[in-house]
Amino acid sequence: MRRGSLPLPIRRGGVGMGTLYRHFPTKEDLFVTVMEAEFTAWFADGHRAASATDDPWQALTSFFEHTLTHQAHNRALVETYVATGGPTHRCASLCDSFMSGPHARCLDAGVLRPGVTSADLVLLLASLSQVVQTSGDNRPGQWRRLLRISLDGLSSRNTEPLPDAGDEQGLAESATWTGRTRLG
Repeated sequence: MRRGSLPLPIRRGGVGMGTLYRHFPTKEDLFVTVMEAEFTAWFADGHRAASATDDPWQALTSFFEHTLTHQAHNRALVETYVATGGPTHRCASLCDSFMSGPHARCLDAGVLRPGVTSADLVLLLASLSQVVQTSGDNRPGQWRRLLRISLDGLSSRNTEPLPDAGDEQGLAESATWTGRTRLG
């Protein structure tokens, strides 16, 4: 964050600087709190979209599309957040918990490729998030294309065994938006 960039937005919000700094000792603390709220809203929107359909595959697709669409519309915020270390452990855990619903529904319906785990889906979402960031304005539809390709690979039509992912816990912990583990 730029030095001295807080006073104008804070004045507009009617909050005194003393109150602000009691709640957020640094600009970075404020920024992380705001971004965590944004990511939580994006995941919640994806979860609502997934829950709104009876079709398990559509639920999974909706979760991916809604979450990535929010990121595409807020690339500058996501880019800054990634530069500061990415989503917090709480935010990553929220994504894990929201992803587990569509994952379980797809497994129960037999529409998800055998061996695909919830952690795989979270890591795929993190990977596609990077595509959203890198394709930017030059190729805004690229992430949607890669999402379709990825979802096709997740379909139960594909029965070839998947390679072993290794430690499942380690995979889940490394599935952040930056490709780096962020635990705090």
